[in-house]
Amino acid sequence: MKKEVTSITLLGEELSIKFNLAVECAYEKIAGKPFDLNDLVSQTSSTALYMAAILESKPDTEITVERLMREATGPEI
Repeated sequence: MKKEVTSITLLGEELSIKFNLAVECAYEKIAGKPFDLNDLVSQTSSTALYMAAILESKPDTEITVERLMREATGPEI
């Protein structure tokens, strides 16, 4: 099975974004609740998932939740 990885530039940083168990666990740590696809209708939950994917892609990123919410453009998201 081929793993899906998407390379993107977000706030000037190159990231290789993928969705895997590590991202789900990071989401649970950030959100403080179990991962549930039904929760992703909320922007708060979606933002937590974005940050989980970013942090799993690049742990030393300079992207923060605050920067993601205030500086990222629509096309970047």
